[in-house]
Amino acid sequence: MKKYCVSMMTAMVLAVYVFAEPDKMSIAVLELDANGVADNEARALTDRLRIELFTIGKFDVMEREKMDAILSEQKLTAAGIDSMKSIIEIGRIISVNGIVSGSIGKLGAKYLLNVRLVDVETSMILATATEECSCPLEDLTTAMDKVAQRLAGVEKRAEFTIQYYDRNNIARGNFYIKSDPAGATVYINDKMIRNVVTPLTIEDLPSGNYKIKAEKEKYTRSLDVSLRTNEFRKIDLVLEKKQGKLAVTANVPQSDVYLNGQFLGKTPLTADALDLGAYTLRVKKAGYFEFTKQVDISDLEETRLEVKLIKPGPLKVLSMPMEAEIWIDHEYKGATPMVLSDLSLETHLLELRKDGYAVYSDTITFTSDQETKVEPTLTPRAVARPDSTRDGQPAGIGNKFDKTLRWITIAGATAFAVIVGLVLGR
Repeated sequence: MKKYCVSMMTAMVLAVYVFAEPDKMSIAVLELDANGVADNEARALTDRLRIELFTIGKFDVMEREKMDAILSEQKLTAAGIDSMKSIIEIGRIISVNGIVSGSIGKLGAKYLLNVRLVDVETSMILATATEECSCPLEDLTTAMDKVAQRLAGVEKRAEFTIQYYDRNNIARGNFYIKSDPAGATVYINDKMIRNVVTPLTIEDLPSGNYKIKAEKEKYTRSLDVSLRTNEFRKIDLVLEKKQGKLAVTANVPQSDVYLNGQFLGKTPLTADALDLGAYTLRVKKAGYFEFTKQVDISDLEETRLEVKLIKPGPLKVLSMPMEAEIWIDHEYKGATPMVLSDLSLETHLLELRKDGYAVYSDTITFTSDQETKVEPTLTPRAVARPDSTRDGQPAGIGNKFDKTLRWITIAGATAFAVIVGLVLGR
């Protein structure tokens, strides 16, 4: 007998060029209802479908044993479920995003396979697939591969059509949604429609107001629309680059804010329409340490940053002996001991001056808000005392000798011996 298989789609439509794959969807596969087929055969085909869905790589597929164990605890069974409400209820109990259910039947010499994928959160039928095969039952294992591909949306076609399941069975209107660029993920009232991208049609929605958003990579667009009874509404979304907000406050008002080196304004500040990504933020104010931080701007929410600017710590100046004059950058500040505050962050020249002592100098750079201490011991300066005569010697020689002696006595004995020899020889 010649074998042949005919493939066709029912409620779902024509598949899609998938431009960006969403996150994996967690699903469970219920036992296919057996109509004119042995239960063990339907069970084997269900296992094959489960394996094919897992192999595609777009789904996290719950194992049969795990699903049965959870339902057993609730005294429920996944067999023979045909009510949409019951299917969704099971999906919520076992905590998956989607439920795959359907049936395998026989009509004359032809096997009929009907399968659908339902989004548990939105109650939308994301995809359906039908296979007819006038062939031995074992050949349906090959058909399961095609069914899995259709449910995953990996067959390349023109667009998706999705049916919306309303618990009150109220069918009202349809949306046709396209975007530029195409291949965007769609959100209806902030709930993502999984595994499908634009262009797509959503059928049988209750009339009312909806928020529709499309996203692709760093581009997005939202629109608030209304849907009337029996209306087929076309929505064309031109996606725009995603942007975020940055709000900066500081403990010092009117501080300067820079983002990637560009001046934005003074605190408190809110910057709108920033491209998403990482930035270098700098906040500056005279007399305070500069604040620098890497910030990441996202479209999820406004990025808020509270900045604490820190002043440099005080400068405590001591000396031994005390009462030395303090000069900062050649400006007199007072005498030691003294604590100096509110010095700018630049590098400063510190000088200590006291009669009879060498000038002490140092450079001061503040690195924290802690106290900076300077406690030098001043070095005595050498002093020469002039005399007119010494032991009857001429004044010129005596003065020269005396000055040299006193200077050398302070400076050291080695230098003294050398100079004395020179003087006496003369």
